[in-house]
Amino acid sequence: MKSVKKTVSGLDGVEQAEVDFDTRTVTITMKEGKTLSKEVLDKAFEGTQFSVSKFEAEGEKKEGSAAASVHKAVMAGMT
Repeated sequence: MKSVKKTVSGLDGVEQAEVDFDTRTVTITMKEGKTLSKEVLDKAFEGTQFSVSKFEAEGEKKEGSAAASVHKAVMAGMT
């Protein structure tokens, strides 16, 4: 859903957000040196039909000499 991607993409430090509707997951790549927590995601979706049911760090994605952290969030409310 565009509103999920738009909300996540608008968070501080987010480089890229990819939404997979089939698995109801959002893969979030952070800019180098930036981090993301479940609490920040929960707050971003407060008052919407969406919520974060699972959040985990996937590791790092290397781009040249920079390393960006990658997270995966499973969203409830995506139909």
